[in-house]
Amino acid sequence: MKKKILFGGIGATIFAVLLVLGGWFYTAQVYAAPTAKAQIKSGMIGLTPSTVMRINVVNLGKTDVTGVVKFADGQGKIGSFQCDLHLTPGQAMWMDVKGSEQVTGDFSRAEFRAIVVVNDSTLVQNVNPTIEIYHAEGGNTIAFYSFK
Repeated sequence: MKKKILFGGIGATIFAVLLVLGGWFYTAQVYAAPTAKAQIKSGMIGLTPSTVMRINVVNLGKTDVTGVVKFADGQGKIGSFQCDLHLTPGQAMWMDVKGSEQVTGDFSRAEFRAIVVVNDSTLVQNVNPTIEIYHAEGGNTIAFYSFK
């Protein structure tokens, strides 16, 4: 009888230790810190009053991707034209910047760069952004640029 009680006591101790460790591992997974954000930036693109810059973003992965799509001018200032990014697998979105609204004063062109911010850096490989420049009148594509 004493052997059974002793074994039961050791078994109970081992069970309690495993229960505590299992709870710790579960808590560490549930409350793990979120991953850092990742940015994908294009090079500078020039717009004239007769052109439009369109950024296209597609999610090629198997998980939802969230973030922000925005544009910065030649001084690095983020413009008011930005939108939230929420793409399910296979989904795409686009956003336009019209040269006619951005080229001001004595300038004949304005410089911009696209910035895609992905909230989870482990998913940045799922995002494929492209830029196309097209004529505002008629919509003919002038240039196409893939960046990553």
